[in-house]
Amino acid sequence: MSSRFSPLFTLIATAPVLTELVSGNTPAYAFLNPNITLFLLLVYGVPLLVIRELRLHWRLSTHGVFLLGLAYGILNEGLVAQTLVRYDHVPIVKFDRYIYAWGFNLSWIGLIVPWHALLPVLFPMALISQWFPKSAQHEWLGRRAFYVIPKRRGAISIGSFSRRSAPRPPAPGPSD
Repeated sequence: MSSRFSPLFTLIATAPVLTELVSGNTPAYAFLNPNITLFLLLVYGVPLLVIRELRLHWRLSTHGVFLLGLAYGILNEGLVAQTLVRYDHVPIVKFDRYIYAWGFNLSWIGLIVPWHALLPVLFPMALISQWFPKSAQHEWLGRRAFYVIPKRRGAISIGSFSRRSAPRPPAPGPSD
């Protein structure tokens, strides 16, 4: 078994556990369902691995990783969960019908996007650095992984990908 496997698997598994299990959003028994586990590993683990590798490849500071985490939060909650455009039925009901403008729930964005930068991105990376200090500063994917998206095209690719998910009109609530 490679010396990269343990830290890589731990990194990919830590993000969904910290994000979904610790927050109480997903109960522990749901992780026994292979479909849910695979989905969570893909949605949280793979982007975290990419962000970790970009941090090393681009020599980013913690602030740079935080910015990538914000971008990840927008992609996760905007495209995957589509909660950023909800008028009501937001995962935390206190944010229903509160500061909704230009097709976005701005109050929810102010909480959930920085939360994604911290819990699924920065915290797992910090834990892996503590648990596996020898592999913390080494790229796991290698330089060839970064030939797919050159530096200058990265922001353009993310921008064009996010344009495909136009905000939907808010769904009427039960009292509407």
